[in-house]
Amino acid sequence: MFLGGDDRSHAWLTLEGEDWEPFRSHPCNLDVATGEPELLYVTSLFERSAGLARYRVILLLDDACVRSTHFPREEW
Repeated sequence: MFLGGDDRSHAWLTLEGEDWEPFRSHPCNLDVATGEPELLYVTSLFERSAGLARYRVILLLDDACVRSTHFPREEW
């Protein structure tokens, strides 16, 4: 587990080695705790990660796909 953050927010990055989706194709899980509006905060993280063009990123909220860099969310 990796932990990071600042005085407003914290994030935990863990390896989720499960044999079922989404963990099979997305083995890292990022959980956040923030005092900011959560959707705006995680959308910003998604955009910064996707902008690096180094990762396949999926944004899930309550087990629903909100955004993905590599497949249509309707297929979730």
